[in-house]
Amino acid sequence: MSRTLVPKVRSLGLLSDSLQFDDVCELDHTPSKAPVVLPFGSLNRPHAASPEELVVESDTVSKQWEAGKGVHHCEWEANNWRTQKKHDDYGLHASLSKRRVAVTGAGGFIASWIVKLLLRRGFYVRGILRNIGADDVNTSHLKCLEDANERLELRRADILQQSSLLGVLEGCEGVFHTACPVIPAVTDPEVQMLRPAVEGTLNVLRACNQARVQRIVLTSSIGAVYMNPNLPPEKVYDENCWRVDLQEWYCLAKLIAEKMAWEYAETHNLNLVTICPGITLGTMLQPRVNQSSTHILKYLNGSAKKFANLSQAYVDVEDAAEAHILAFEAPNASGRYICCKWSRHRGDIIDALTRMYPHYPIPTRCKDDGQPRKGPLCFCSKKVEQLGLQFTSLEQTLRRAVSSLQEKQALQKNGHPLF
Repeated sequence: MSRTLVPKVRSLGLLSDSLQFDDVCELDHTPSKAPVVLPFGSLNRPHAASPEELVVESDTVSKQWEAGKGVHHCEWEANNWRTQKKHDDYGLHASLSKRRVAVTGAGGFIASWIVKLLLRRGFYVRGILRNIGADDVNTSHLKCLEDANERLELRRADILQQSSLLGVLEGCEGVFHTACPVIPAVTDPEVQMLRPAVEGTLNVLRACNQARVQRIVLTSSIGAVYMNPNLPPEKVYDENCWRVDLQEWYCLAKLIAEKMAWEYAETHNLNLVTICPGITLGTMLQPRVNQSSTHILKYLNGSAKKFANLSQAYVDVEDAAEAHILAFEAPNASGRYICCKWSRHRGDIIDALTRMYPHYPIPTRCKDDGQPRKGPLCFCSKKVEQLGLQFTSLEQTLRRAVSSLQEKQALQKNGHPLF
């Protein structure tokens, strides 16, 4: 993190010098036994390399791409670009007028769908990942997407190293920054959550500024919007609302990252929009089960014996991806966009899953047995719907999610299906 970031974060009123936070699970709001203290001073380090420190090879790669030579996989290594693979027949001998965008964390749950929908719309897409291998299971699903051979290139870059991003974003008119860690059990919040989210976001914005990117779409979270004890229970949350409850590492990271992003964008006159999706469920394109999909997996496989007494917001992953692209394409898009239509109590999710899949060992008891159910949350989705987004029904999203878990063989025991 830069030398100036810590004072800026503190200036937002979010952090004190020795503030303690309970290490809380992202989805279940279950506090750990011991609070964790954030020694933010240990995050200080020198700034990343300036653009002038970049070597000539980075420009060479970018020019090769622009000329249509089809540089496919490139990675930053020892401050040099090294070409891994070239395709003379890559199909990119077209003019520079082709719309080219980049997606960070391209192998992720939402990001994979963004890549898919961008390709479907005819964009040339640069998928940015920290690790790329010839037989990398984390990228195989991207290479299989329709039109991937012609219009998708995968680039290696680390968002914690600003210098590795500059050449990757060169020539892109838009950047979708989705990369952010989702850690089920946080042991080192600075390293695992806060630094990648905050410093990584600022590095991406700095690189976008250098590359003169026309618009950046940042994936934030509904967790950066609600959880404000100062607001009445019946409050309808809209884009003007900001979270003040700081008891979850993931939401805290998203909150600070978005706050800092807006500050940087306003200072440097960047065209930034942010998308705040709810808990995202649906069809998984990536091979591994992501963290938000475990939200229902644990109920289906019997690992959760009770459900939590709380209400949360939900959105289909395809809707979340579509919202990102609509916000990029709409000329007048600006500010934040809440991306969730449905707020349901966990008990309602349990009831729906039990009705649709009665053969699974779905729990029937609440952790707060005997206590009244916590009320629903209300979110205003009007702004994102005005962009043209039509939300998928929650039941359809649940069916897609379960079907995807079945296809990934996540609902098996000893090699045999649970149903």
